[in-house]
Amino acid sequence: YDSAVPEVKRKFAMRRLVALICLLCFFASGLSAQQTVFENVKIRRHRSADKRVLVDKFGKLTFDDAAQKLVFVSEAGDHIDVGYDDIGKIVFEVTTHMRGGAASDVIKAATIVGLIAGNVIGSAHVHDYWFYLDYTDHGRNESALIEVPKSSSAQIIDKAHSVFGSRVTVTDFPEKG
Repeated sequence: YDSAVPEVKRKFAMRRLVALICLLCFFASGLSAQQTVFENVKIRRHRSADKRVLVDKFGKLTFDDAAQKLVFVSEAGDHIDVGYDDIGKIVFEVTTHMRGGAASDVIKAATIVGLIAGNVIGSAHVHDYWFYLDYTDHGRNESALIEVPKSSSAQIIDKAHSVFGSRVTVTDFPEKG
């Protein structure tokens, strides 16, 4: 009987060690598989099948590593939920344009000070950060054009590279003018 006690204690200690290792592995996998969420992202889409005017709606872009999905949701009802394996291509591009628009025209028309301020606003260069997504949804090829905020564009590009690798392209067109 005395020789059996150390054997039982050793088996019990070994089981506790195995259980501890299993728990650590479980929690470690949960920590590495997380959701990365980006707010204030805009989707550009047609108003409807009949009205081809482009509209943009603010939403939330989520890289869900645990579910292996990329999700975009807006309060306007836009919803993209696509598995990582269904994404064929992602293209990032930065475009530059003059701010201009109706706001600078209204300010220009107000007063002489408005004319100066309107010209300053109208001559400012603006950068847009685009995220083009090409994917398959229920056997159909789909695409989406998403504008990401400048403040999170580098993080979104880095996250896309880490998840999708060679399926990500970052364009680099030289600006003219």
